[in-house]
Amino acid sequence: RGRGRGRVPKLSVSELHLNQTVVSIIGADFTARSSAELIPELQNRTLGSPASESRDAKSVNPDQLGGSWKMSLSNPFERSVLRYLLQQAISLPDEQFSNVKLAGNPFTVVEDPSFEFPETGTLTFNYTHTQVPASFAHALDPSALLSLLTLIKQQLRSSGPYNTLVFLRHATASIYLRSESITNVVELFDSPDDRAEAAACCYMRAIDLHSAREHMPSLLTPRELQTCIHILGQFWKLNPRNPNGGYRLDLCAPSEYQVLVRLIQLSNAEARSRQACNLRDLSQHSNFQTFRNETYNGRPMVLTPDWQIPDAGIVCFDYSTTVRPPQTATPIESYEMQLLLNQIKEVGKFRDDDFVDFVRWGSTIHRLTAEVDGDELESESSDGADTFEALSPQSMDLLGSEGVGDCHDQQSDRVRWFTSKQVFDILELAKARPISVKAQLASVMWPRLIDEENANREGFCSLGTDGKQRLVQLVGRVHLFNPFEPNGSYQLHLHSRNQNLVAQMLVQLAVAEPGNNILDEFYGKDANTLRPFTAPKAWMTRMESFGVWSFKYHTDPGDECWELRQKLAKEYLGWQKHDSYFDRLGVPVSWCREGNRSSSTGSSPEL
Repeated sequence: RGRGRGRVPKLSVSELHLNQTVVSIIGADFTARSSAELIPELQNRTLGSPASESRDAKSVNPDQLGGSWKMSLSNPFERSVLRYLLQQAISLPDEQFSNVKLAGNPFTVVEDPSFEFPETGTLTFNYTHTQVPASFAHALDPSALLSLLTLIKQQLRSSGPYNTLVFLRHATASIYLRSESITNVVELFDSPDDRAEAAACCYMRAIDLHSAREHMPSLLTPRELQTCIHILGQFWKLNPRNPNGGYRLDLCAPSEYQVLVRLIQLSNAEARSRQACNLRDLSQHSNFQTFRNETYNGRPMVLTPDWQIPDAGIVCFDYSTTVRPPQTATPIESYEMQLLLNQIKEVGKFRDDDFVDFVRWGSTIHRLTAEVDGDELESESSDGADTFEALSPQSMDLLGSEGVGDCHDQQSDRVRWFTSKQVFDILELAKARPISVKAQLASVMWPRLIDEENANREGFCSLGTDGKQRLVQLVGRVHLFNPFEPNGSYQLHLHSRNQNLVAQMLVQLAVAEPGNNILDEFYGKDANTLRPFTAPKAWMTRMESFGVWSFKYHTDPGDECWELRQKLAKEYLGWQKHDSYFDRLGVPVSWCREGNRSSSTGSSPEL
């Protein structure tokens, strides 16, 4: 870097990733060897890479341990990696060895802490690895942190800050840190740029991003924080509590690579939770994952848990969570909503992507607890900025983020939820922006919406046909289907999993609700070959998976089967409604208050 105040050159992804055991290995012999000698050795150590990969893996990528491996048991470094894999297989239910052979002969790896690998020979095996969000148990323990800090101090004395930052990038790429550990590392550096670089390096490995964001402004000066945000790029915008939306990631950039790693972890955790809760698979590719419309370098692909992330290339996708607000979720109070709207108005000149991120973070911060003077609500001046200082792109560190956790456990009394009317008010502030931006905003607000049945009628009514079509692409049609108001016209492409699930629900409703519910029915291999049609009874147990089904669904007022409608909303879509939401007949209270609305076209063709 020299003294020209430039930043540490970007390292390739393969250079950034080392096995977690490397830290303990370094810590064991750093007293006898200088860290200046260790860095080139770490970079030159070679480990067998997955057979499916053509790249020369000079280090272990802890985020991509799955695949076929070939290890030399006489190599101490490779033995340490085997021990680490064994620890992972013991502690995590989905991690396992398979097709293990020693010198070409079948061999059994016993998943027990006391198991020892032979001293010599070549071991080949497949390892199954599913990335999930790290917990505090994965964070560097105090003794290991002390070893790391000692190494950093030694490196600073012997090689200066530049090489120390290179070393820090290597050493932290395979570990996770608590937010307080970031302070311990950053305080070892003196210059503003070095401190910002160290903070960015550690932030990408923070387990509790929420706490880390809260801590960064007190740790760094405003200038250092700005430099840190610039280095982190898209990773700074990553919001684990609400990751919904579209992404375009350049895998050559380490920060964007890590965004994809974190999103894969979140998707895997959500898939596990949904399966554990016996909920329906709402994914686009029948794999419980939350990724949609994926492309790699412009070509369609499916982003699966075992996908070996390349070191380079452009990956684009939409992330659509299936997690719905819990039963106890209540919308934010009117005064807090007004403060948020005032803040959104103040950032009206932001670029479209910054504007969307601003709203995303504003939707997930913790609720206000202090009393707010009524006079403040009428003001749109900078007074509100003091209360919501975290809502600027430069200080989004104060905004909350949490992982998916269990299916619906999101501390509903602390986080923000919104009604459809409140979502409409937010979207109105973006009415001058392109329709694609408004659709992106709607997808961001969808996971925070507690009255899903009113989304089309109230929340998203300003999107128009084009905006709703884009929202369907972002979120998925099945997510936006309203089983409480199914009346409307449909043209469903049955080969699409999302639309097939909608068809399944409508067939069940047609059988349970009296009358001739399916009208003007047509079917064909595509939209141009539609012919008059009557759905067979066999579709009740096995839905057709080919062709286009066009029809109008209608149930007369009073003939609704509310028991089934509630069941579909809960079992298919994961809607969580408290018993008080319905009257004694199972009808939503809002229906009784506003009059029966079943005769309307609730689920419009757009959704």
